[in-house]
Formats: sequence, structure tokens, C-alpha cells
Amino acid sequence: MIRRQFPELYRFAPSIVIGKDGSYYYALERRSKYPIKRTRNASYLIQSIIDDTDCGMIYFTPGQYDLYERVEIDRPVILRGELGNVVGQDVGTIFNLYMEGTDEEGDGLWITYSADLPTPRLRFPALSNIILRRKKVGRYSIFVHKSNIVLLDRVQVYNSVGGVYSEVCLYHCDAVFIRHCYFMKNYEIPTAVQRYIVYISVGLEYFFLDTHIATPGGLSEPPNGVYIGTGAKIVRFIGCEFDSLYYPIHVYHADSNVVTVACKFYNNVYNRPLVSVGKLFGTWIDYGTPDSPAFRPNKNGGKATFSGDGTTTQFTIPHNLPLTPSTVYVIPASPDARGNFHVTADSSNIYVNYETAPPSGTDNVELWWYAEVQFL
Repeated sequence: MIRRQFPELYRFAPSIVIGKDGSYYYALERRSKYPIKRTRNASYLIQSIIDDTDCGMIYFTPGQYDLYERVEIDRPVILRGELGNVVGQDVGTIFNLYMEGTDEEGDGLWITYSADLPTPRLRFPALSNIILRRKKVGRYSIFVHKSNIVLLDRVQVYNSVGGVYSEVCLYHCDAVFIRHCYFMKNYEIPTAVQRYIVYISVGLEYFFLDTHIATPGGLSEPPNGVYIGTGAKIVRFIGCEFDSLYYPIHVYHADSNVVTVACKFYNNVYNRPLVSVGKLFGTWIDYGTPDSPAFRPNKNGGKATFSGDGTTTQFTIPHNLPLTPSTVYVIPASPDARGNFHVTADSSNIYVNYETAPPSGTDNVELWWYAEVQFL
């Protein structure tokens, strides 16, 4: 799905390669053996390369990059590294964040790209296959602010010494897609600070797919996973996992539509629901997990069998999907099921409406059916 929606992330060859040689960081142009820049200051090098690049991919070789000043991505540039095979291990491209402070000086990466859409070619900033570790107490590790389209793909934020606010802040964006990411707070949080791993406020759409948000457990006061504040219109969580949190999703004074599908909540020691609903305005849908009776998939199908009576023209098939299906197929599976009919559906059932009632019989009306809900 993401590969189809964001082909640039997979088709671009890197225009610049950044790496580390001893205590020096260097930048190479594609197919060149000679550095165009070489310095001991990783923040300066990365920022200068971004400022010199209109669009394209900057590739980071595996290694540790020590950042002491905030890096801002204000153009459609993809920063991509490499990760190891095991989540939570310090293997791959690692940004060590030494920014310190309770204001913007304490932020790690800023993404602030805004452009008129549509463009002739979809271009957007993205982070992919990068680990961020905070070494000093700061504000946000990633701050996405007033951007059109942003993708965080396989980004890991963990092994942090602390943060006054959240690890990730998403504010006033048109669309942010977070896929296969791993966000963790693994430290005790002072009482006076905000207790959220991801903070969302204002914007059109935020989409989380197969993302893990957690603490290591055992904290005296665990944080909430995702805070959804005022003005976030649509927030979707599909296939996400939450672990050892107070509230996985905390909705506070929001006019949001919050949808969770096939999400899991582990180590719920405080016996909290997946979503706090005390101050929720809009729609909260929780369909449980695959091992829970409340779980409902996004597609379903099979054979439905009915007994005709010669007068009934409508047959009802429960589809057990969370919403009204966007795709429905019904095919006769027996001779008596043939005939002219049309199909309708709602949030609970599929309705097969015949022009002429099938004949009487026992289990003589058999129908193959398929239904699917499109969440994107």
C-alpha cells in the first residue's frame, strides 16, 4: 500500500551519501569517490546538504551520527538509513540527539515542508530506516509542523534519557503517514511534564500502520501512548501495538474521528481501554484484536445457504465487518439461486434482492459472497 502511494521512497537512487570516517562526517555525490564536504559537525553537514538539495534522497551509511543542533527539513527530501534485523538494537543508522532545553532549541529533527498541491509529481519529506536516541533532556525528538504530506517509515525512537514533552509531535499537518515505526519512553517521567509518547494536535489526517508504541514496563507512572488534541480531524490506527501504557490513545477535547482496527494492547496493568473516551467528540471505533471476540476483519466472504419459499425476494447475509463494505460480490452457487437480482449493503448486512422469488425448497438458494472495507 505505502509502496504504491509513495513510489519515490523506493525508486529514487540517493543523490547524496553521508557517512562517517573516524571522527569526521563526509558527504559524497552519487557515483563519486571524493567528498564534497567533510567536517566533524554532523548537524552542520546534514543541514547544509538538505539546504543544497531541492528534492531527492540522502542516504546515511550505518553508524552513529552525533547531532548537537536541530536539523530542519523544509523541502521534499528523503533521509534514509539502514536498520538491523531486530527492533531495539543499536544496529544501523543512529542519530544521537544532544540538543537540550524546553523550547525549540531542545528539538531534534524538524519537518516543516509546505507546498501547494497537487504538484506534477508527488514530492514529500520522509524519514526512513533511522534510529533516534536522545542523549540530553530536550523537547521533541521529531517535530512535524505545518506540513502537507510527511512519511515516517521504519523510524525508531528509544534508549532516551528523557524529554520534557513527547518523543514525536505532529502539529497542523494535512497528512502524516507513520508506518512500521517503533516509539518508546524508557525512563521515569517527572510529574510536572506531559506524559505522552506521541502528541497530535490540529490537522486533517494522521495514519498509523503497524506501529509499536510502548514503555519497557515497570515505570512507577507510565505515560500515555498517543495524545489527540483539538483539531485533529481523522486519526487511524491499523495493526498497531501498544505496550505497558496508561492509556494507549488519549483523546482530550478533540473533534476527531478516531478509528482503531486490529490493534493490540499488552500489559494493561491499569485495566484501561484502548482509547480514553471521557472527553471524546466524534467517532471512536475499537474492533479489538485477532484473538478477541470483538475483532472484526476488513474483508470476509463464503457461501450463504437459504431455503426458498416461493415468495421471499430478499435474503440477508451478515458480513461481520466494522463498516459498510466498499466492495461487495454475490454469485449464485445453485440453480435455484439464479435469476435477476441486485445487491445492497449497510454496516451489518449484505442484502440480495431478487426481482422474482426463488422457488420453494430446502437449502436450495446458495450464494457465494465477498465483501471488503477499504480503510484508506
